[in-house]
This record gives sequence, structure tokens and C-alpha cells, in this order.
Amino acid sequence: ASIADRIRSLSEQQQDELDALTAAAEGDGADFETLADAMITIHTRTLALVADAAAGPPETRAVADPLSEAVSAQIEAIDSLRADPPLIEAALTAERVSLQRLTDALDVAEEELEDAEERERERLLDEVRAAYRAALADQRELRERTAEFVGRDLGRRDRATVRGLGREQTELAERLAQIPEQNPQLAEVPVVALIHRRMDAVGEAAAEALRSGRAEARAEAQQRQVVEMLRSLIEHLGPPRGGQPDDGFGDGGGGGGGGGGDQGGSEDGALVELAAELKLLRDLQAL
Repeated sequence: ASIADRIRSLSEQQQDELDALTAAAEGDGADFETLADAMITIHTRTLALVADAAAGPPETRAVADPLSEAVSAQIEAIDSLRADPPLIEAALTAERVSLQRLTDALDVAEEELEDAEERERERLLDEVRAAYRAALADQRELRERTAEFVGRDLGRRDRATVRGLGREQTELAERLAQIPEQNPQLAEVPVVALIHRRMDAVGEAAAEALRSGRAEARAEAQQRQVVEMLRSLIEHLGPPRGGQPDDGFGDGGGGGGGGGGDQGGSEDGALVELAAELKLLRDLQAL
């Protein structure tokens, strides 16, 4: 169980014991020793949690202070319940403090967990951006090399070179297909899946022509389409965490404006927000 889950369980147990002590304070013949034993159990579990939190990663260490305060309040409650006669009001006050400190610790744990999840989303998003940027650079370079042969009478050596370009185009298409496969959250965005299907079809058409030794203008145009789709994807994933724009937008052609730096992670953790999805779809329709 996570730190947050363990704190939540302790809070619920502390609430139950506080309710039991409140009921005992209003009646006769209460078994305060049993109530003290229950608090000892809570105290032991809280101590273990403090140790685990202090030894854990930074996002868990922040809960150690409120948990330690809960431990102190629990000791006071145990001592009060074991006094002769039991110090009921002091025990009630101490258990309320324990519950409040456990609640504080839970708030901190949940906030730290959200921050950690957001950092992980951003890390994954940076990896996706880098993969798309690398593919964009390679696709541009392939298009430029293909363009050198378009409209020329090709000799045997030229045709061999063009067939090599076709193989490289196929390899690039395989790399692109792996990006959503390795990032399921990205693959769940419908418009991204649509763009990948379009890139796969267009890229394969260009690769097929090139692999046959034909450097057709249509193949070069299809490569340019892949470039534009990659540009649009990169733009709408937003800039890296450093806030600097993604490089490589100087190659001719649109790509559209309006990519926002905050589009990397929405509240539900989506890699591409709805507004970016709609813009991506419009960009795709314009190709």
C-alpha cells in the first residue's frame, strides 16, 4: 500500500477509537484498558509509518513531521487512558490532535503524490517530444535527399540509392509506430491515433515507390506531408519543461499556430488536451 493509503487507514482507525472513547465517556463501566490497547496499536503503526516516510523518496519525507506530532499525541492519549482514574478529557483532546495530525499528513501525502505523478507525466511527455523531434529531423533529411532525384533520369547507381531511401523511409515509419505503442496514454488520444494512421499510410506509399527505384514527385510530396504532420504533433504537445520552443520549425510549410505551453498535462493526465486535439484535427484536414 502507498504511504497515502496507510495514513488513510490510520486516520479511519483513529476516528473509530475517538468515537469509542466519546461513547465510553458518556456511559458507565467503560473498559479503558482496551481503549488504551487499541491506541497502542495505532501508535505502533504510526511509528512504523514515520520510519518508512523518513527513509523514502522526497515526496514521502514531507509527511514525517505531522506523523511525528500524531505519535506524540497518541502517547499522551495512552498515558491518560492508563491513569488511575483515567483522564478522559485529556485522552479525548489527545486523540483529536492525533486525528488532526493524521489528516494533515494525508493532505500532504496526496499533494506530494499528485506532484510526483505530474512530474512523471512531464518526463514521459519530454520523451515523446524528443522522439517526434528526432523523427522530424530524419524525415526532413530523407525528403531533401529524395528531392535530389526527382525529375532526373536515373541510372543504375541512382536507382540503388533511391531504393535505399525507400528502406530508410520504411524504417522511419516503424520507429514512428513505436511511439504510441510505448506510450499507451498517447495512443488513447483519438486524433493522435488518426494522425499516426495517416502518417503510416502516406509514409508507406512513399517508401513503396522509392523501394522500387522510382523517385517520383508524389513520393517527395508524401514525405513532406509526414513532415507537416510531425510538426503539428510536436507543436501541440507544447514546449519542453524548460519553456523553450521546440526546435526545427523553420522548414517551409504551415504547421499552424496556437500551440500552448500548458498543454502538456491536463487535470486528468491526458498528454494532449481537447483544444489541441481539435487543432490537430484541423491541421490534418488541411493536408
